[in-house]
Amino acid sequence: MKKSQINYLALCIALIAVCLMSCKRESSNEGGYSAEIVATIVLDDSIGITNVIAIVANDYSYEGFDIIARCNFENNGFNLKLPASLAKKYLDEYFDPKMMSNPNAKCAAIEDIIGLNKKGQMIGSFALEDETGESRAVYYYSDKTFTVKGHDFYFEGNYEEHYVVECEFTKGWNLVYEYSTETTNDSKTIYKWITSTQKPSNINFKWKFY
Repeated sequence: MKKSQINYLALCIALIAVCLMSCKRESSNEGGYSAEIVATIVLDDSIGITNVIAIVANDYSYEGFDIIARCNFENNGFNLKLPASLAKKYLDEYFDPKMMSNPNAKCAAIEDIIGLNKKGQMIGSFALEDETGESRAVYYYSDKTFTVKGHDFYFEGNYEEHYVVECEFTKGWNLVYEYSTETTNDSKTIYKWITSTQKPSNINFKWKFY
């Protein structure tokens, strides 16, 4: 794969780079939505976790992070309530404006969901993924309702790679899925790297702890 394609893929992953089994949305006085991340069964080693926090970058340099939500870790799960809205300092331009129905919309992504021990020390992170870890779900906050659609591709001989972004964001919290597909057509292998707010029906997402 050419370096430009690798860089593009890395960018897609970074932009959409986290997470849920159920999500409740309710109206707020600020016109947005609150969201509740409910993990009822966390896979892998979660011994020693007492609290769970969600963090977002607090500036565009991504050198600092703030905690936006916190809850207890109980019965091998957690119930993390996200704020109905985020301050402007957390919002950034995540997509090419040419791909967006509203170029003025800005977003923030949950950078990590962290497990803490009783001393408040980080002992690992939670992720909502498939069994292989190649597909994952990430929470995004948007300050406006908008859609984003984009497509780029690379091909060489009987090999193709497509990078597809198709998301419909509502104002408030949104769950974004990152996954890939592989098909063979007339001896041609076609890979698609997809970022979408539409959950893929053939992928089972489960909570993991690393």
